[in-house]
Amino acid sequence: MNTFYLTTPIYYVNDKPHIGHAYTTILADVLTRFHRNEGEDVFFLTGLDEHGQKVQQAAEKRKVAPKDHCDEMAPRFIELWDKLHIKNDDFIRTTEKRHVTVVQKILQEVFDNGDIYEDEYEGLYSVSEERFITEKEAESGAFRDIKELKEKFDLKRQPMAKRDPKEIKFLLQDVIITYRTVENACSPEFIEHAQPLIDEMVDHFLEGLFDPALIRELFFKVRKNELVRGFEGALHGPYSEAGLNIRRVEDWPVEKINWVPEELKKKLIPPIQNLFASFKTHLG
Repeated sequence: MNTFYLTTPIYYVNDKPHIGHAYTTILADVLTRFHRNEGEDVFFLTGLDEHGQKVQQAAEKRKVAPKDHCDEMAPRFIELWDKLHIKNDDFIRTTEKRHVTVVQKILQEVFDNGDIYEDEYEGLYSVSEERFITEKEAESGAFRDIKELKEKFDLKRQPMAKRDPKEIKFLLQDVIITYRTVENACSPEFIEHAQPLIDEMVDHFLEGLFDPALIRELFFKVRKNELVRGFEGALHGPYSEAGLNIRRVEDWPVEKINWVPEELKKKLIPPIQNLFASFKTHLG
């Protein structure tokens, strides 16, 4: 008998499930039903990723422990799959002992084989994605991070003293990526205002930028300079003509999430290749 295994993404539990979670899970359910009807031995897995910065921040915002937050959100996903008649064979939470045990065992084996070691790594990192991103991803998607960047640079949300310098460093890098993405759509006045600070940050990044005091100093400069609000202003006009509020991306119709106005398509393919080339040259 042929076998077929399928897993959905393991979803973050930073908030309750939404249409995006339903979409991917329904697709997976349809596909596994087809293979079952073909007489194959099918295993369909879905679940939740309860580790990560997004989950931690969501819990902090609600003033609850991360595990308590996850325990409250997890049943909502299970109830939704039941309402949608999803026929998954298993549901895994990354905080479950069975998951933790297997992960620890695998990581220990990898470590014992000498494949895990401490080192420094530099690249373009997206805080919202919680991973290093490719040049193409930076070109096509960074402008959608503007809303999140605005929240990150709001000092009322979390005192600076409690923020990890590494987290702030990644935020500064996101600012650079976003600027390179939208700069061709910005006014000459804004570019003249923003470019010196962007150049200063790029220079520090290329030197390594490991000093916590300097990282915090740059954070305050970005906030005072209001760079992120300038990004938003550059995109407001073209999107508003299409009835979309760039300041309320969460309210956009699903079919518009990846849409870019015609007049911005060429402008939003930025000279970011130069930035990547610089990183590669200095890190090579």
